[in-house]
Amino acid sequence: MAYGSLVHRCLQVIGEGLELNDLEDYCRMVAQEEGVDPKWTKQAVETVLRVTESELWKRSMLALQRYHEFSFVLVRESGGDDGENHVLRGVIDLVFEEEDGWVIVDFKTDRYEAWQEDQLVQYYKPQVMAYVYEWERSAQGGVKEAGLFFVDRLRYVRISPSVK
Repeated sequence: MAYGSLVHRCLQVIGEGLELNDLEDYCRMVAQEEGVDPKWTKQAVETVLRVTESELWKRSMLALQRYHEFSFVLVRESGGDDGENHVLRGVIDLVFEEEDGWVIVDFKTDRYEAWQEDQLVQYYKPQVMAYVYEWERSAQGGVKEAGLFFVDRLRYVRISPSVK
Protein backbone atom coordinates (compact mmCIF):
# COMPACT_ATOMS: atom_id res chain seq x y z
CA MET A 1 0.00 0.00 0.00
CA ALA A 2 2.80 2.44 0.84
CA TYR A 3 4.40 2.00 -2.60
CA GLY A 4 1.02 2.68 -4.22
CA SER A 5 0.62 5.85 -2.15
CA LEU A 6 4.09 6.95 -3.23
CA VAL A 7 3.28 6.51 -6.92
CA HIS A 8 -0.11 8.21 -6.55
CA ARG A 9 1.33 11.22 -4.75
CA CYS A 10 4.08 11.60 -7.35
CA LEU A 11 1.58 11.40 -10.21
CA GLN A 12 -0.56 14.01 -8.50
CA VAL A 13 2.22 16.58 -8.09
CA ILE A 14 3.50 16.05 -11.63
CA GLY A 15 -0.05 16.57 -12.90
CA GLU A 16 -0.32 19.72 -10.82
CA GLY A 17 2.87 21.19 -12.24
CA LEU A 18 5.94 19.84 -10.43
CA GLU A 19 8.89 19.92 -12.81
CA LEU A 20 10.13 16.49 -13.89
CA ASN A 21 13.66 17.33 -12.76
CA ASP A 22 12.31 17.75 -9.19
CA LEU A 23 10.52 14.40 -9.18
CA GLU A 24 13.30 12.30 -7.71
CA ASP A 25 13.79 14.61 -4.71
CA TYR A 26 10.05 14.78 -4.12
CA CYS A 27 9.76 11.01 -4.41
CA ARG A 28 12.54 10.47 -1.84
CA MET A 29 10.80 12.82 0.59
CA VAL A 30 7.43 11.08 0.18
CA ALA A 31 9.03 7.64 0.46
CA GLN A 32 10.43 8.64 3.82
CA GLU A 33 7.02 9.99 4.96
CA GLU A 34 5.20 6.85 3.76
CA GLY A 35 7.78 4.46 5.19
CA VAL A 36 8.70 3.06 1.78
CA ASP A 37 12.06 1.32 1.54
CA PRO A 38 14.41 3.72 -0.31
CA LYS A 39 15.20 1.00 -2.87
CA TRP A 40 11.68 1.47 -4.27
CA THR A 41 12.17 5.19 -4.92
CA LYS A 42 13.96 4.65 -8.22
CA GLN A 43 11.24 2.21 -9.34
CA ALA A 44 8.53 4.74 -8.43
CA VAL A 45 10.27 7.55 -10.35
CA GLU A 46 10.69 5.34 -13.42
CA THR A 47 7.05 4.26 -13.23
CA VAL A 48 5.78 7.83 -12.94
CA LEU A 49 7.93 8.97 -15.86
CA ARG A 50 6.62 6.12 -18.02
CA VAL A 51 3.02 7.01 -17.10
CA THR A 52 3.61 10.64 -18.11
CA GLU A 53 4.68 9.42 -21.55
CA SER A 54 1.46 7.43 -22.08
CA GLU A 55 -1.27 8.49 -24.50
CA LEU A 56 -3.80 8.69 -21.67
CA TRP A 57 -1.62 11.08 -19.67
CA LYS A 58 -1.03 13.22 -22.75
CA ARG A 59 -4.79 13.39 -23.31
CA SER A 60 -5.27 14.56 -19.74
CA MET A 61 -2.68 17.29 -20.15
CA LEU A 62 -4.63 18.66 -23.14
CA ALA A 63 -7.96 18.53 -21.29
CA LEU A 64 -10.29 21.47 -20.76
CA GLN A 65 -10.19 20.75 -17.01
CA ARG A 66 -8.21 18.24 -14.96
CA TYR A 67 -8.31 17.16 -11.32
CA HIS A 68 -5.96 14.84 -9.45
CA GLU A 69 -6.93 12.98 -6.26
CA PHE A 70 -10.49 14.36 -6.25
CA SER A 71 -12.09 13.48 -2.88
CA PHE A 72 -15.78 12.89 -2.36
CA VAL A 73 -18.22 11.61 0.24
CA LEU A 74 -21.40 9.81 -0.79
CA VAL A 75 -24.20 9.19 1.70
CA ARG A 76 -26.63 6.43 0.79
CA GLU A 77 -29.84 5.84 2.67
CA SER A 78 -30.14 2.44 4.22
CA GLY A 79 -32.88 0.22 2.92
CA GLY A 80 -32.76 -1.82 6.12
CA ASP A 81 -34.64 -1.69 9.38
CA ASP A 82 -31.82 0.07 11.20
CA GLY A 83 -32.47 3.27 9.25
CA GLU A 84 -28.80 4.17 9.28
CA ASN A 85 -27.19 5.80 6.30
CA HIS A 86 -24.06 4.38 4.70
CA VAL A 87 -21.15 6.71 4.01
CA LEU A 88 -18.80 6.00 1.13
CA ARG A 89 -15.60 8.02 0.92
CA GLY A 90 -13.53 7.94 -2.21
CA VAL A 91 -10.72 9.57 -4.11
CA ILE A 92 -10.74 9.69 -7.90
CA ASP A 93 -7.12 9.50 -8.99
CA LEU A 94 -7.56 11.48 -12.21
CA VAL A 95 -10.59 13.02 -13.85
CA PHE A 96 -10.40 15.26 -16.88
CA GLU A 97 -12.80 16.93 -19.28
CA GLU A 98 -12.59 16.61 -23.04
CA GLU A 99 -14.91 18.27 -25.56
CA ASP A 100 -17.42 15.41 -25.41
CA GLY A 101 -17.39 14.55 -21.71
CA TRP A 102 -15.42 13.54 -18.65
CA VAL A 103 -12.87 10.75 -18.31
CA ILE A 104 -12.30 9.02 -14.96
CA VAL A 105 -9.07 7.11 -14.38
CA ASP A 106 -8.16 4.92 -11.43
CA PHE A 107 -4.43 4.21 -11.24
CA LYS A 108 -3.49 0.75 -9.97
CA THR A 109 -0.04 -0.34 -8.87
CA ASP A 110 -0.88 -4.05 -8.71
CA ARG A 111 1.66 -6.38 -10.25
CA TYR A 112 0.04 -9.31 -11.98
CA GLU A 113 0.32 -11.95 -14.67
CA ALA A 114 -1.59 -11.35 -17.92
CA TRP A 115 -4.08 -14.11 -17.13
CA GLN A 116 -5.08 -12.30 -13.90
CA GLU A 117 -6.11 -9.04 -15.57
CA ASP A 118 -9.79 -9.90 -16.06
CA GLN A 119 -10.07 -10.83 -12.38
CA LEU A 120 -8.53 -7.53 -11.32
CA VAL A 121 -10.79 -5.55 -13.65
CA GLN A 122 -13.87 -7.28 -12.23
CA TYR A 123 -12.61 -6.71 -8.69
CA TYR A 124 -12.06 -2.97 -9.21
CA LYS A 125 -15.03 -2.30 -11.50
CA PRO A 126 -17.51 -1.50 -8.66
CA GLN A 127 -15.09 1.10 -7.33
CA VAL A 128 -14.80 2.80 -10.73
CA MET A 129 -18.56 2.66 -11.22
CA ALA A 130 -19.05 4.33 -7.83
CA TYR A 131 -16.76 7.12 -9.02
CA VAL A 132 -18.79 7.50 -12.23
CA TYR A 133 -22.05 7.55 -10.27
CA GLU A 134 -20.79 10.16 -7.84
CA TRP A 135 -19.32 12.37 -10.56
CA GLU A 136 -22.56 12.37 -12.54
CA ARG A 137 -24.76 12.68 -9.44
CA SER A 138 -22.91 15.74 -8.24
CA ALA A 139 -23.73 17.47 -11.54
CA GLN A 140 -20.11 17.67 -12.66
CA GLY A 141 -21.24 16.40 -16.05
CA GLY A 142 -21.55 13.27 -18.11
CA VAL A 143 -18.81 10.66 -17.98
CA LYS A 144 -17.92 9.43 -21.46
CA GLU A 145 -15.14 7.07 -20.39
CA ALA A 146 -13.83 5.41 -17.27
CA GLY A 147 -11.07 2.94 -16.73
CA LEU A 148 -8.21 1.41 -14.82
CA PHE A 149 -4.63 2.30 -15.62
CA PHE A 150 -2.28 -0.45 -14.45
CA VAL A 151 0.92 1.54 -14.09
CA ASP A 152 3.32 -1.40 -13.91
CA ARG A 153 2.19 -2.61 -17.35
CA LEU A 154 1.25 0.85 -18.71
CA ARG A 155 -2.08 -0.71 -19.59
CA TYR A 156 -5.33 1.24 -19.69
CA VAL A 157 -8.49 -0.86 -19.49
CA ARG A 158 -11.76 0.91 -20.23
CA ILE A 159 -14.83 0.15 -18.17
CA SER A 160 -18.26 1.07 -19.44
CA PRO A 161 -19.28 4.33 -17.76
CA SER A 162 -23.01 3.67 -18.05
CA VAL A 163 -24.61 3.56 -14.61
CA LYS A 164 -28.20 3.86 -15.74
